[in-house]
Amino acid sequence: MDEFIDNLLREERYCDIQLPRLQKRQALEEVGELEPYRSLLDEDLDALSASDSEDEREKKEKRKVGETILFP
Repeated sequence: MDEFIDNLLREERYCDIQLPRLQKRQALEEVGELEPYRSLLDEDLDALSASDSEDEREKKEKRKVGETILFP
């Protein structure tokens, strides 16, 4: 089944039928027919990078606190 679908998407002719050409998504986005693609994973990646930033900030603050206590 995957091979059949792949052939439909990639070939110009399949099963003796001339298939229509599919426009690239980027071209459709540029002319405004499609909204820009946004992956569902982007939100997770943004949240992950934000939490990583907070973790780094906390580590730096702990180091500063530790330095002031150890070396007044």
